[in-house]
Amino acid sequence: MSDALFPPPSAADKAVAILRELDSLKTDEPGTAPLSDRAIARAYDFAAVFILILVVNFIIGVVAASTGHIHRTSSGVHVDAGALIAFDVALLAAFVLYEIGPALFGGRSFGKWRAGLTIVDVHGEPARFGRILVRFAAWFVPLLALVLAYSATFPGSLSFLFFALTVALVAGTWWSIWRDDSQRGWHDRIAGTQVFHSR
Repeated sequence: MSDALFPPPSAADKAVAILRELDSLKTDEPGTAPLSDRAIARAYDFAAVFILILVVNFIIGVVAASTGHIHRTSSGVHVDAGALIAFDVALLAAFVLYEIGPALFGGRSFGKWRAGLTIVDVHGEPARFGRILVRFAAWFVPLLALVLAYSATFPGSLSFLFFALTVALVAGTWWSIWRDDSQRGWHDRIAGTQVFHSR
């Protein structure tokens, strides 16, 4: 047969065929969230937590000042021990509630909602509160212990060690996600969860 009757496909025809084939592979099924999307979600969460800490600090500061726990003297501003403890407890509670509270709303923090991610169990069902609590505790409890140890030893030779261990813990968590085929970190494996792109 003549090439004039049946010319070979052009580069444009091949490109259209490839795009059609890719389009046919699209699915509405949720898929494993890539590390980049999880990093974007965490960046949103850090920003939200920072704003939350500012608000909590402001509220506690106003209450502490109005009740006499913070007062100005000629030597500067003085905060009594009770107010400092209240600051620490309120900030810790705000952070914990921010991280585990979204478990009551489909496993999505603000950051995960903005990035289109959802925490699910290994069967793809929405993760229950207990699993999200275990997932959070798996990375937060050691992180909190290291941060407290750093604070208690600063400035000192041990504080550098605790700072290095904190950095290693955070880096190790991201590394465990990156190295895993299903993008599950060690905290996901402990809790039996995974992060899906909800599409």
